[in-house]
Amino acid sequence: MAPFLEMIIHLLQIEASTHGISFMDIIIYLTPILVGTLMAVIGTRLKLYKLPKSKVKLKEAAPVTKVKGVEETTAKKLSKQKINTVGDLVKTDAKKLAKTTGLDKKDVEKLVKFALKQMMED
Repeated sequence: MAPFLEMIIHLLQIEASTHGISFMDIIIYLTPILVGTLMAVIGTRLKLYKLPKSKVKLKEAAPVTKVKGVEETTAKKLSKQKINTVGDLVKTDAKKLAKTTGLDKKDVEKLVKFALKQMMED
Protein backbone atom coordinates (compact mmCIF):
# COMPACT_ATOMS: atom_id res chain seq x y z
CA MET A 1 0.00 0.00 0.00
CA ALA A 2 1.20 3.52 -0.73
CA PRO A 3 2.79 5.33 2.24
CA PHE A 4 0.34 8.19 1.83
CA LEU A 5 -2.68 5.89 2.15
CA GLU A 6 -1.12 4.12 5.12
CA MET A 7 -0.69 7.47 6.84
CA ILE A 8 -4.33 8.45 6.11
CA ILE A 9 -5.61 5.12 7.44
CA HIS A 10 -3.47 5.47 10.56
CA LEU A 11 -4.78 9.00 11.19
CA LEU A 12 -8.37 7.83 10.69
CA GLN A 13 -7.86 4.99 13.15
CA ILE A 14 -6.45 7.39 15.74
CA GLU A 15 -9.31 9.84 15.18
CA ALA A 16 -11.90 7.04 15.38
CA SER A 17 -10.52 5.67 18.64
CA THR A 18 -10.32 9.17 20.14
CA HIS A 19 -14.04 9.75 19.55
CA GLY A 20 -15.24 6.22 20.24
CA ILE A 21 -16.20 5.57 16.62
CA SER A 22 -15.26 2.38 14.84
CA PHE A 23 -12.90 2.60 11.89
CA MET A 24 -15.50 0.82 9.72
CA ASP A 25 -18.09 3.50 10.55
CA ILE A 26 -15.73 6.13 9.16
CA ILE A 27 -15.06 4.07 6.03
CA ILE A 28 -18.79 3.49 5.49
CA TYR A 29 -19.45 7.21 5.91
CA LEU A 30 -16.62 8.36 3.62
CA THR A 31 -17.05 5.84 0.79
CA PRO A 32 -19.99 7.54 -0.99
CA ILE A 33 -18.29 10.93 -0.70
CA LEU A 34 -15.02 9.63 -2.12
CA VAL A 35 -16.75 7.69 -4.92
CA GLY A 36 -18.84 10.73 -5.91
CA THR A 37 -15.79 12.97 -5.95
CA LEU A 38 -13.81 10.46 -7.98
CA MET A 39 -16.64 10.08 -10.50
CA ALA A 40 -16.88 13.86 -10.91
CA VAL A 41 -13.14 14.17 -11.49
CA ILE A 42 -13.06 11.29 -13.97
CA GLY A 43 -16.16 12.59 -15.77
CA THR A 44 -14.72 16.06 -16.26
CA ARG A 45 -11.29 14.73 -17.27
CA LEU A 46 -12.82 12.42 -19.88
CA LYS A 47 -15.16 15.25 -20.95
CA LEU A 48 -18.20 13.05 -20.39
CA TYR A 49 -20.07 16.15 -19.27
CA LYS A 50 -19.37 19.82 -18.85
CA LEU A 51 -19.76 21.72 -15.62
CA PRO A 52 -22.18 24.64 -15.92
CA LYS A 53 -20.62 28.05 -16.41
CA SER A 54 -20.81 30.52 -13.57
CA LYS A 55 -24.07 32.46 -13.34
CA VAL A 56 -22.05 35.56 -12.57
CA LYS A 57 -20.58 35.55 -16.10
CA LEU A 58 -24.06 35.36 -17.58
CA LYS A 59 -25.24 38.29 -15.50
CA GLU A 60 -22.07 40.23 -16.29
CA ALA A 61 -23.01 40.10 -19.97
CA ALA A 62 -26.60 41.20 -19.30
CA PRO A 63 -27.61 44.54 -20.77
CA VAL A 64 -27.19 47.54 -18.50
CA THR A 65 -30.94 48.12 -18.68
CA LYS A 66 -31.39 45.06 -16.41
CA VAL A 67 -29.86 47.01 -13.53
CA LYS A 68 -32.40 48.48 -11.14
CA GLY A 69 -32.63 52.23 -11.75
CA VAL A 70 -31.27 52.26 -15.30
CA GLU A 71 -33.96 53.60 -17.57
CA GLU A 72 -33.75 54.30 -21.30
CA THR A 73 -32.31 57.82 -20.96
CA THR A 74 -29.67 56.67 -18.48
CA ALA A 75 -28.84 53.70 -20.69
CA LYS A 76 -28.25 56.06 -23.65
CA LYS A 77 -25.87 58.20 -21.56
CA LEU A 78 -24.04 55.08 -20.43
CA SER A 79 -23.90 53.74 -23.97
CA LYS A 80 -22.13 56.91 -25.14
CA GLN A 81 -19.40 56.03 -22.60
CA LYS A 82 -19.26 52.45 -23.98
CA ILE A 83 -21.06 51.01 -20.97
CA ASN A 84 -23.53 48.53 -22.40
CA THR A 85 -23.45 45.59 -19.97
CA VAL A 86 -23.71 45.05 -16.23
CA GLY A 87 -20.04 44.07 -16.24
CA ASP A 88 -19.05 47.32 -17.95
CA LEU A 89 -20.92 49.32 -15.31
CA VAL A 90 -19.28 47.48 -12.41
CA LYS A 91 -15.78 48.02 -13.82
CA THR A 92 -16.12 51.79 -14.25
CA ASP A 93 -15.08 54.51 -11.83
CA ALA A 94 -18.26 56.10 -10.44
CA LYS A 95 -16.69 59.58 -10.09
CA LYS A 96 -15.43 59.69 -13.67
CA LEU A 97 -18.67 58.28 -14.98
CA ALA A 98 -20.68 60.94 -13.13
CA LYS A 99 -18.55 63.70 -14.67
CA THR A 100 -18.68 62.35 -18.23
CA THR A 101 -22.39 61.52 -18.27
CA GLY A 102 -23.67 64.44 -16.23
CA LEU A 103 -25.38 62.06 -13.82
CA ASP A 104 -25.32 62.68 -10.09
CA LYS A 105 -22.36 60.97 -8.38
CA LYS A 106 -24.60 59.37 -5.73
CA ASP A 107 -26.93 58.04 -8.43
CA VAL A 108 -24.02 56.48 -10.30
CA GLU A 109 -22.73 54.91 -7.08
CA LYS A 110 -26.20 53.43 -6.47
CA LEU A 111 -26.30 52.03 -10.00
CA VAL A 112 -22.90 50.38 -9.52
CA LYS A 113 -24.07 49.01 -6.16
CA PHE A 114 -27.24 47.58 -7.72
CA ALA A 115 -25.19 46.08 -10.57
CA LEU A 116 -22.83 44.38 -8.11
CA LYS A 117 -25.77 43.07 -6.13
CA GLN A 118 -27.37 41.72 -9.29
CA MET A 119 -24.17 39.92 -10.25
CA MET A 120 -23.91 38.23 -6.84
CA GLU A 121 -27.50 37.03 -6.60
CA ASP A 122 -28.33 33.44 -7.47
